[in-house]
Amino acid sequence: MVLIIACGSPPPPAPDAAVAPTISLHESGFQQAPGETYHCWYFQPDAPAGAAITTFHPVTSTGVHHLALFFEPGGSVRADRECSTFGNWSLLWGAGVGTNDAVLPDGVAVPMRHDGVYVLQVHILNATDQSLSIDAGVDLTLTEPGATFTRAGTFLEGSTSFTVPAHSTGVTVTTDCTGRLPAGAQLVGLFPHMHKLGAQFQTTLGGHTIYDQPWKFDAQTLAMFDPAPAVAASDTIEMRCIYNNTTDTPVSFGLSTNDEMCFGAFYYTPAVQDEIDCIQ
Repeated sequence: MVLIIACGSPPPPAPDAAVAPTISLHESGFQQAPGETYHCWYFQPDAPAGAAITTFHPVTSTGVHHLALFFEPGGSVRADRECSTFGNWSLLWGAGVGTNDAVLPDGVAVPMRHDGVYVLQVHILNATDQSLSIDAGVDLTLTEPGATFTRAGTFLEGSTSFTVPAHSTGVTVTTDCTGRLPAGAQLVGLFPHMHKLGAQFQTTLGGHTIYDQPWKFDAQTLAMFDPAPAVAASDTIEMRCIYNNTTDTPVSFGLSTNDEMCFGAFYYTPAVQDEIDCIQ
């Protein structure tokens, strides 16, 4: 092939690089009185047909304990409200204090849906004696128009029935789940979640350690696995939450910051549904 350019003519301009669209689901300036609450906002974003989420970027301010993005099939936008109970929701993403972006691997994404409503749930703790202005939300980076992807979903494992005794260390809460994920699934990421007594979070897959990190309430890191481990039908995903309670009071599972939690939200692919649960 011969390329001919006329003398004195400028070269043709380079085409603009494709820019992935973004969607922001935010609430700014919400005034929280002293105390603690779960609050929800509802969104129906105008996403392009066939688009999917490749990156979740948390937006938080002082007073935000954690935030989570759910999808409610068949739901509609309504006024924001307190929402400590859950409906028919599927968990898409979560973040705590200091959580980094959730960047899914190339070619993997969470499909945007148009048959319901997105629910942004924010756990707020105002430990002051005055009203606190809360900013919270998530920025979603979407696939470029026409892009193909493998669907990602969440696998939520955890325990809701445990107590950490007073004056105790190394208390371990264990969950184990087998056969919940589809054959050939891979685990691509993990967001562990505990509260202030957490000391260590560990996960094994088929007896092999895939995550073992100290727990830091003020730096709740989301980990992406590289390479992504494959889950065989016979593999058990075992999760261990380890606690130290130096206080005079036993602490049980609960929704308050002063209670405790033991959850792991894994991203898996290829997904057959938005969320699969194993809660013990």
